[in-house]
Amino acid sequence: MSLSAKVLAAVAALWALLVAPTLLEQRAQTDRLAAALGNRAAVARQAALDDPAFRVAQSIAAAVPEDACVTVIAYAGPDAVDYYDPRFDYLLYPRRSRVTADAGAVTEGCEYLAVFRDTQQNLSAVPFAGKWDQAALDARLGAMEKVRDEDGVAVYR
Repeated sequence: MSLSAKVLAAVAALWALLVAPTLLEQRAQTDRLAAALGNRAAVARQAALDDPAFRVAQSIAAAVPEDACVTVIAYAGPDAVDYYDPRFDYLLYPRRSRVTADAGAVTEGCEYLAVFRDTQQNLSAVPFAGKWDQAALDARLGAMEKVRDEDGVAVYR
């Protein structure tokens, strides 16, 4: 065996030793995930992996026609709002949606308004930083028709 082959073999062995703990941890995580989700239906898997976005979107979708637009006012931290905005676009499709943490947001062009409060776990990780005037929001919602109030999300028209 030549010197370059021996060096290459030594580098490969060193690399294998360095990455082994990471690969073993990834395998353990995959096994835990498979054990937790393996026997669930596809919808139950999605609900478990994407809570509360999936649950909230399902509730909104049940109240809003497929050709509608909905503005989602979320009492959530900025990172969560950034996450929910594209997730709701996907989960509510073909409905149009937008997510904001501004309780006074203009909903022009969207006939539906949904309001929800993020989970306490998410709020403790990234606290709310938007504009929220509960009294003004209550007055605004009082003039609207509530079409659904379920699973921590209320939908108005």
